[in-house]
Amino acid sequence: MDKKIVVFLTKDLFFIPMLRVASERVGCEFLIAPSLGNPRLTAVAPANVCLCILDLTLTSADLLASIAAQLRERFPCAKLAAFGPHVHEKSLASAVGADFEFVVTRGQLNKNPDQCLRLWTAHVESEDTDSITQ
Repeated sequence: MDKKIVVFLTKDLFFIPMLRVASERVGCEFLIAPSLGNPRLTAVAPANVCLCILDLTLTSADLLASIAAQLRERFPCAKLAAFGPHVHEKSLASAVGADFEFVVTRGQLNKNPDQCLRLWTAHVESEDTDSITQ
């Protein structure tokens, strides 16, 4: 079985190292892309992507439903997570409304990235276990 991948859509250098380490701790590879149109994303096998994390500062709240739909189409097995500044209430609420499974503030993500990644990738371990027992 191929190693699962966490895709991180951001231009923010602050979170990259901590999310890379947290991804590795849950057994996933880590791929950074500054946009959906980045060539790195087309080189990835869609079934290997287990989680897409969107930095809400990349886009406007009005585009989140469209971005979520594009991510779900491109990576159908992936859970969607989003994070943004706590003062960007509209973007956070729009991410919830766009059916991102996980939405947190920057402060929440910064406080405990390991816990977030364990929660956000919990479905990967259970799917692997299910395939072994069947």
